[in-house]
Amino acid sequence: MGYRFSLEDANMVAWLLSDTNENVIAPWEAGASHQLSDRLYGHESPLTKSLEGFLERLRFGFRSSARGEFMLARFVDDAIGKLRRGRRVRDALAQVRHFMTQYPWTALIVPSGTNRRIDEEICSDHFLRELIYNWLEGPGLILQLDKPPERVVDLSTPFPAFRTALANIHNWPGLLVWSGSDSFFTSRGDTQEDKVYHLRRAVRLLDELTARHYDWQNPAAADKFFEILKAEFVRKDSLTRSFHVIQLSDIHLGANQANERLGRLRSLVRQLATEYGTDLNVLPVISGDIIDTPTTGNWGLATDFVRDIDTQFTNPSFFVRGNHDCRRSGFASRSVTLGGYIQPSRIRWFDRYRLAVVGFDSCEAGDLGAGGVTPNQLDELGADLDEDQTKRDFRLIGIVHHHPMSVPLPDWLLHRGIWKFRF
Repeated sequence: MGYRFSLEDANMVAWLLSDTNENVIAPWEAGASHQLSDRLYGHESPLTKSLEGFLERLRFGFRSSARGEFMLARFVDDAIGKLRRGRRVRDALAQVRHFMTQYPWTALIVPSGTNRRIDEEICSDHFLRELIYNWLEGPGLILQLDKPPERVVDLSTPFPAFRTALANIHNWPGLLVWSGSDSFFTSRGDTQEDKVYHLRRAVRLLDELTARHYDWQNPAAADKFFEILKAEFVRKDSLTRSFHVIQLSDIHLGANQANERLGRLRSLVRQLATEYGTDLNVLPVISGDIIDTPTTGNWGLATDFVRDIDTQFTNPSFFVRGNHDCRRSGFASRSVTLGGYIQPSRIRWFDRYRLAVVGFDSCEAGDLGAGGVTPNQLDELGADLDEDQTKRDFRLIGIVHHHPMSVPLPDWLLHRGIWKFRF
């Protein structure tokens, strides 16, 4: 469910979203006694007229399923009728208030306050509809200002949880989420565009966690649910401060054992993708020997496997070759053409984390199962790394297959008298 509101209606919206405790001061009661307020009710009273206007705006600012919109419209009509008959506002709005507070969490889209173009996007009706109809399948209430504020505003008076957003003002735009007296603010990315992207992903994660952990049969456990929600967002937000590499190596597609275990491998990759796939700070790496021997059929398996990985992670995979990718069975004749089905990666820059990932192709040199990185390749990589002087202080992560390293000769080669080659 979503609701677009104006700054002028903020106090009234906050009262509707508060609990039903009679001690909560309503906007129309501030500075006046209940007896004085009661005299203002009735068909022609200024208070009734003002509240009718708010309820009509509530009706048209609401975004939900057809059933949800129908129910709210019915409650609004009932409330207007009660107001005109002189009922107290608290009583007249009881059903509307219950309808607005039935959700396990409430979230407010917080604009940047500095970037007009971005703020117009995330305050647009189109953006809210996209979140509600494309990203939010389960219960939850998303609030959105109906237009960007002209300046940074403090909404902590109507919404006490907004103090959490103010403490993170340097990270705006973002999403403020609360339930009861607990709250958290989530925002990821260095650019404004990254933060808008994260807004969409945050709503999807809220939806997934609610479906997984919220117990509708036990609403009393709502506090425990929100603790789980908050802890998961804090954990994921903390992950964005560092960079992560998911490394796959020596898969050997085409070999009997590899083919038998491929289903399990895909399952493990999907689990990692569910956990980290949408994060910008995660890079899947395949560090050689993706196939067992370079045949057209095996490279077809490898291409499908890499394509599957790339659809699950935000960053495309980083690939370097191993001896089995270029030589038949890993040590026989070289097959450079087949080894080029998936282009090796050279340098991938991650300016946000001030690092670069460098791929070394160790298939250019070496004998049989051994490999090596040529001096010419090192010179070329060095020149590329030095080209941008503003990146001289970037950290470097090197990716290379294991076959340039000397390993003991296997027994089966020793028994056959083949001993003079280094592997």
